[in-house]
Amino acid sequence: MKCPVCRNQYLDEIVVDGVAVDQCQQCRGVWYDKGEYEQLVSVGIRDLKAPTHATVSMRCCPRDGEKLKQMTYPQTLVQIDMCPTCHGFWLDKKESEEIRQVRQHLRRVGKIEVYSPITGVKGSLIRWINLSIDKLTEFGITN
Repeated sequence: MKCPVCRNQYLDEIVVDGVAVDQCQQCRGVWYDKGEYEQLVSVGIRDLKAPTHATVSMRCCPRDGEKLKQMTYPQTLVQIDMCPTCHGFWLDKKESEEIRQVRQHLRRVGKIEVYSPITGVKGSLIRWINLSIDKLTEFGITN
């Protein structure tokens, strides 16, 4: 599989808590195939899909070559990418680090999710990303 960011670099399989995920050794981005994260966290979101209103990215899915969809992560300026076909998910190293830092700051000041909770597919995607970042941070992958 080719990295959707570097394009000429191949993703390496790494094992996190017994689950194989794909990471680019050059840019340190991480690709999750559908269902992989559910194996890492018992509360993983099933049947996660890209929102229909998400914009089309210039990046392609490393699994099936489809154009990834982008959406803005709430309370950040981070654009996250997901495949509308295979439902795999890509997080750039910088994206996961920014989301993690913003979430830690919002927790410290008591303002995380101060707005009404986001529901539906978009809310499920955001909760999944939060859990993903927490798990990767725990294993030192996002550092």
